[in-house]
Amino acid sequence: MLAEKQSVKPTTEEIKAFFLLLPLLDRERREFQLEIAEKPESFVAKFLTSGFQWAHLYEVPFEQLLKVFLAIAGVDRLVAEASKEDAPYKALLDLPQEIGDMEWSGGTGGKFTYGDLLGYMHAVIGSLDCLLIYGCYLHDLIAEARQGDLQSLLKAIRIDPSVVTGPTASLFISVSVVEGDKPFLKSVGVAMSGKTGRQARYLKKFRLLMQLLHEVGELGRPTRELMELALSVGAYDRVPGAEKNVSELIRKAKKLKHKTISK
Repeated sequence: MLAEKQSVKPTTEEIKAFFLLLPLLDRERREFQLEIAEKPESFVAKFLTSGFQWAHLYEVPFEQLLKVFLAIAGVDRLVAEASKEDAPYKALLDLPQEIGDMEWSGGTGGKFTYGDLLGYMHAVIGSLDCLLIYGCYLHDLIAEARQGDLQSLLKAIRIDPSVVTGPTASLFISVSVVEGDKPFLKSVGVAMSGKTGRQARYLKKFRLLMQLLHEVGELGRPTRELMELALSVGAYDRVPGAEKNVSELIRKAKKLKHKTISK
């Protein structure tokens, strides 16, 4: 997800800067939906190309998904160059402003369609939504579902209802239809409403921090060090009992990342 130079650790200020990107995800999504509502015919003609779908993209690791998306967006070379800088995180954080006014022209090699762009964009957004809500990428939930964990499959469907059109979900649903497993089919219907339960929204920054530390090999640091870092960067508010709460959350995060199937 982040820089290739994993020996370079993000600074406190760089971590805070990553947190500032979180609202952009929702803003870009809202703006895009408004554009669709204003010109639906144009949207259909431009984006809904033959075979337009993205649920199958959740079957591959996020790193692989992101790599292809960057190529489709036409910024893969820019990201690669930024990751080689002496201060890779700063360079990556500066990229959105640098590429903001770029006109899309088929991505790297000019071989992609608007449907490709939209499909991969939705898959990336869905994966990041999952990270912020459940603390793992959506592919991790799908991988757990393939191991027989149906609760993970239902979580994935709550994040993105289109998951039901993917290979893993469609297999379980088909088997349930044959077996007459109405309770499971009902659970799928409920999950498609998109309700993620009582997931603490205020922990979004904390979950992002844990993933960042995990991907740069820093999650193994002593819990107290990580607790102090989480509080210093604002991943958790300094309230009475914060140190105890954060320490427990960190221990849970370490356990979660350790058993993650996709790593």
